[in-house]
Amino acid sequence: ESILMSLPPLVRWEYQYEPEEGSEEARLYERYIQPQDWLGLK
Repeated sequence: ESILMSLPPLVRWEYQYEPEEGSEEARLYERYIQPQDWLGLK
């Protein structure tokens, strides 16, 4: 609760958000938000 109280007054987020296809944000999601084997352990 204290974390939510410290947020700016205009903060919002959407449940199961999907960025617009082809946008910079979509490329960010594709590259970094998806699980990846960064260390090459598999």
